[in-house]
Amino acid sequence: VKVTVTGEASRPVIEVELTDAWVWDMYRKTRFIPRVRVLTFKDVNVEELPPLEL
Repeated sequence: VKVTVTGEASRPVIEVELTDAWVWDMYRKTRFIPRVRVLTFKDVNVEELPPLEL
């Protein structure tokens, strides 16, 4: 997981880069993807699975 914050202090833009991720998006047919980049100014939940569950 790589997180980068850019933009102005009053309205920051958060960029989250994930690899081997399960992504929930109502418009996405495939949920498990090798790489994803998320740009947002709202909340994002990231949860890491314990090594045995991978």
